[in-house]
Amino acid sequence: MSQDQINNFRKSKTEILKSRIFSLPPVDNNLLVSQDDLENKVGPYKFGKSFPVSIDIKKQGARNIVENGTVYSLEVESKDAYSLNFVFNMFHLSSGSEVIIYNSDKSMLIGPITSKNNNDKERFRTDLLKGDRATIELFEPNRVQSKPSILILDEIVHGYRNTFRSGYGDSESCNIDVVCSPEGDGWLDESNSVVLILLNNNELCTGALINNACQDYTPNVLSAFHCIDLNGNGTLEAGEIDNAEDWVFRFKYRSPSCGGAEPPSYTWITYQGGSTFRSAWSQSDFSLVEMNEMPDGKDVIQLAGWSRSTTSINNTAGIHHPNGDVMKISIDDHSPTFTTPTYFGYQVGTNHFWRVSWDDGITARGSSGSPLFNNDGRIIGQLAGGGSFCATPQSPDQYGRFDESWDGSGQAIDEELGAWLTNDPNVQTTNALVIPHVRRVIGPYVVTTNNSATFEIFNVFPTHNVTWTSTSNLTIISQDNTSVTVKYSGSNYGEGTVTANVQNNDPNLCPVIATFDGSLQAGPFTSSQIEISGFSGTTCYNTSYGYSAYVPGGHQSNFTYSWDYPQGWTVEAQYDNHIILNSENYVYSAEPIGVIINNGAGNSDWANIWVYNGYCSGSSYSYTYNTYPNPVSDELTVTQEPSGETSPTLANSEEEVMFNVKLFDIFQQPVAEKESCDNEVKIDTHNLKKGLYIMHIIDENGNVLKEKVIVE
Repeated sequence: MSQDQINNFRKSKTEILKSRIFSLPPVDNNLLVSQDDLENKVGPYKFGKSFPVSIDIKKQGARNIVENGTVYSLEVESKDAYSLNFVFNMFHLSSGSEVIIYNSDKSMLIGPITSKNNNDKERFRTDLLKGDRATIELFEPNRVQSKPSILILDEIVHGYRNTFRSGYGDSESCNIDVVCSPEGDGWLDESNSVVLILLNNNELCTGALINNACQDYTPNVLSAFHCIDLNGNGTLEAGEIDNAEDWVFRFKYRSPSCGGAEPPSYTWITYQGGSTFRSAWSQSDFSLVEMNEMPDGKDVIQLAGWSRSTTSINNTAGIHHPNGDVMKISIDDHSPTFTTPTYFGYQVGTNHFWRVSWDDGITARGSSGSPLFNNDGRIIGQLAGGGSFCATPQSPDQYGRFDESWDGSGQAIDEELGAWLTNDPNVQTTNALVIPHVRRVIGPYVVTTNNSATFEIFNVFPTHNVTWTSTSNLTIISQDNTSVTVKYSGSNYGEGTVTANVQNNDPNLCPVIATFDGSLQAGPFTSSQIEISGFSGTTCYNTSYGYSAYVPGGHQSNFTYSWDYPQGWTVEAQYDNHIILNSENYVYSAEPIGVIINNGAGNSDWANIWVYNGYCSGSSYSYTYNTYPNPVSDELTVTQEPSGETSPTLANSEEEVMFNVKLFDIFQQPVAEKESCDNEVKIDTHNLKKGLYIMHIIDENGNVLKEKVIVE
């Protein structure tokens, strides 16, 4: 989720949706923290308390009829939670349906989650959202072409530890950010493979995305056996393996500067599609799962190299997430030695572990499973545990040896590592491999029959051949091993896709067939590609409304827009992809506001939203509202009092009822919001630009009263 996407999401959340609130019982954060054993570093880092629930979002969420469908909305609250995350054990989205989940200040967003996230197990786990309130919204279109959406919330996790803390976070102060100099110098590439793992829904470990000798981009994640073995008995049970296949993976979660602040949520990348268990062995404390989603090469995520060699290791580095904190680095300037840890509740392999003693940094719970790199930047093991704390920084830590994990038990493929990393048992090392991505480098985003665009593929391994294919609305003009040039074919306009098909040309390596896509606009836009942002509901007489048309790739200077709007409405201004209309007469029936866009390749299909006849005030509410002063310069006051049409009991009651006031500019972007339960709201307006605003007053029943406000 990029910063632009977060900002656009905030701007788009202007509609007033009814939402039901589900509240968890009180949680004593301090009590739960005191019960945790962090002195023993064996085991994942627990941050939350799980609450089993059974909430059908479609049945128990508030139902909102919107343009082209229905939005079901549920707000979840767990007082004093540092974070919330969610488990859906009945999860299926129909084509066209979307789920978004966001926290109360809209600083973090999960989604949109679509039918592409459906899986055979019909389950979905989310990453953490900061704060103690979050909203789950399911949009389902009017016409469902497949099985209707099912969204059953099965578990809510109250975060009683703050994993979203500024600076050094919840880990000890002697930890060192991976971006610090000199400790982190030269380790940035390796850090691009390190991943924070959310497991068992309320615990954290670390792992690393690792390459294989096939160089086929399989997204294998190496971590610790004990991160799967949640009961700690040294044996994996079916339920523990099943749980590991729901892991959530967060890459590039690191501070932007040494000792810096918490990174914004759009700077890290989370994959919530789960994984497939491959192998694990208690004797060297390793586990291997394969992510169900290939990480996007645009995110510069790397598959780490590894080594089976136990010689010529002059120094080592551990990169990890202690206590779920942002990425840290630990440095040992000496050669590691063999050892056998004694802190497991079962016997492990003799000398199947590395012993390191840090010269800089330490590890902690949550670091479990993190990679140990040798001086060549290759993984040689994963963290099992140890005694390093800020008070005893050189008390040794232990890492399961990669070379011992290679053959594992030698009894079964699910207890050995090497079987999943090569078809050649003699391979001793691999180098790191950056996941490729395809990018348009020459030409416009919109191609016609008369112009073209060129794409290149970046980070292709030297032994790989690339051939190109495209969707039928594109014609390939030329191609080679690194690039392709295409133009619009003249039919089937809409989004066009070019695909780089990557294969091996080295007969000694495993077969590779991997694909990477790039997209652009082929010909005119379809109606489904055009999003009109603006008010679509009951309109007020003689009121200004702003509308914007958004298309993939954004507005271009050569685009032209032909708007259509209700008879009697007038244009106050039009520029770029925006138009400001005045509703100088009532709309006596539902009528559209629509647009046709010419992008240089031809006219688009017609896209529209609808407006309806309505009033800005009325007497059908239990309360009347007074607004003053209007026009306003410094402070706007809105008061609430029982209306004359309410029952005598209500009219004479002095009960204070919650109501909400929101101010929107003419483009329906929110500029101020406040709620009150003392029958009065005051909104500071002195920083607002002069002009016309629309005020929404939302009563306790979700009714919306609209008034014009002039700021002088």
